[in-house]
Amino acid sequence: MLNDKDFDTVFFSEYLKSPTSSKNQGYRKIFQNLACALKKYGYEAHTLPYKKPLVPDGQLSIWCRDYMPVHTVRRNLLRFSYTPDYLKCKKYEGHEPDSGWVCSSLGIQTADISSSKDNLFPRIVLDGGNIVRCGKKVIMTDKVFLENQHISREKIIRYLENWFDAQIIWLPYDKREYLGHSDGILRYISGNKVVMAPYGDPERNRLDRNFDRTYRQILEDNGMQVLPLDFSDIDEPKERIWAYTNWLQLKGLIVVPSFKDCPRSNERVYEQIEKYTRMSHISIEMVEADELVKDGGAFNCASWTTTQEALDGIHYRRKATRL
Repeated sequence: MLNDKDFDTVFFSEYLKSPTSSKNQGYRKIFQNLACALKKYGYEAHTLPYKKPLVPDGQLSIWCRDYMPVHTVRRNLLRFSYTPDYLKCKKYEGHEPDSGWVCSSLGIQTADISSSKDNLFPRIVLDGGNIVRCGKKVIMTDKVFLENQHISREKIIRYLENWFDAQIIWLPYDKREYLGHSDGILRYISGNKVVMAPYGDPERNRLDRNFDRTYRQILEDNGMQVLPLDFSDIDEPKERIWAYTNWLQLKGLIVVPSFKDCPRSNERVYEQIEKYTRMSHISIEMVEADELVKDGGAFNCASWTTTQEALDGIHYRRKATRL
């Protein structure tokens, strides 16, 4: 199974590069800085088209990790149903991202179970942000079961473990965090190692901090080594520390979010991730992400990664956008 560290091609929404809303103009600078950081390591910033009209803030097309297809064990690209509960409101009605249209526009062929009624390949609601690949394991929150009550829990587990050819480690869903995405909790490094920022929001008490201990215990019980990011001695805002692990990862490179008002935290994160990846020959870059994170996501959320080999195999012919 492909892991984040195996990918060599990255896409962002065209809206991140050229936002049309005045409130999102900060996105443009983030895209430019990401593209420059990638270029240093021989990577290019590809873009995904989006359908118009957008919702007023253009946000749904930004989070392409969630709606774009997922690599399965046979290196096929599989489209799940992107119909999560947080989109079921009047504001987003009729504006949901159409991954089928995006892939068709780019000439990318996918296996589609987004609306399937086939018993062998049933429709499963699943966001890409709730998939963290860890070698022969995949980490998800159990919000998957809440959003797929038309299928038994046992069948969901069987289908997903078969498609990914991996053990699924299930983390309990904290209902205070409405997305329920595992990529907002931790990320994989190598072997059995995952990096996890302190879970919860000590300043606003928005999230249940008891989940921090629960997550660590479940991960360790399933053979994972949890490498912590520690900010306990730093007197800087803590409400965005979750975003540090929502990095963009490609082969040999991790691009980590940073924040203007948190210089010491940024430095600490760099030092700790460098320490954790020292034996993996991974370079680390940091790019400011304030404007993106205030809207609820970071670099993993705002990117879709794959391999050029996979795209060549499915006759992808569109040239990358180069800055």
